[in-house]
Amino acid sequence: MAVLVAIGRMAAICAFAGLALYLGLSAFAEGVAAAHLWLAFGLGGPLFALMAFQIATALRDGEIHAGRLVVYSREHQPFLYRLHLALHAAMAAILLAILAFAARHLLAG
Repeated sequence: MAVLVAIGRMAAICAFAGLALYLGLSAFAEGVAAAHLWLAFGLGGPLFALMAFQIATALRDGEIHAGRLVVYSREHQPFLYRLHLALHAAMAAILLAILAFAARHLLAG
């Protein structure tokens, strides 16, 4: 029963946070010109920084972590380790392209 209460509490917190984020972003979008480009920077910039940090940490340590757990190791699972790094690098490159596109259009006016 305690598990159901914890799940319900977490669902309520997530619903409230999602609603607050939606209302905040919609209010921001009404008053700012080119709001979608600013939102790309505001939401994509920190995500790119996090992905770059995770890639650098994985390359330095030779392990890919998910929280406290080691998911893939360069020594024990080299194929999955390299595949995971390649997918993360591809996602980071696509995100960087989106950020560059937004920057170009913001600077162009």
